[in-house]
Amino acid sequence: MWRIIKDGDFIPRIDQTDATFVEKKEANWTIDEKSKVLINSKSQLFLSCALSKEEGERVDECDTARKVWGTLQTHHEGTSHVKETRIDIGIRKFKIFEINEGETIDKMYSKFTTIVNEMRYLGKAYSVQDMEDKLVKKSKIISLKASQNSPSIQQANEKSDSEENQEHVDEEISLSQERYKE
Repeated sequence: MWRIIKDGDFIPRIDQTDATFVEKKEANWTIDEKSKVLINSKSQLFLSCALSKEEGERVDECDTARKVWGTLQTHHEGTSHVKETRIDIGIRKFKIFEINEGETIDKMYSKFTTIVNEMRYLGKAYSVQDMEDKLVKKSKIISLKASQNSPSIQQANEKSDSEENQEHVDEEISLSQERYKE
């Protein structure tokens, strides 16, 4: 059935050459050909039954399962240009993915999974290694940020800031003393 949806209806024919053919009259169909033609209708019915009323109205004018599938695919995935644009956007989202301040690990992982699933839906699947590398890199950044916010790090930063300020003041005093001597 999927072959009919993807490739188009089965049409009983008399092959004349590889490039040309003549359709057989229904009276000349074999039992096998009749059952294959029946799959054409079953495929279209199968798709129609799976659709909501709104989706069904969208494909009412389609006369083959292949046309139904093509219409649905274009509507939901867009044209190839739209699909390429969505993939580019998804790649950018993956590359710049980061955890927001105050965001939980669960929330961050949920966002990450959504990006990866969108890309898989569009046909761009990341390897497990790529995903692990991205998450490990982000977790290191999270750890670094968390450690910088610890009291001991903040005190060390404050001390180094005050030492830099003291050095700056000492330099200014030295310069002013030299100017005064001249």
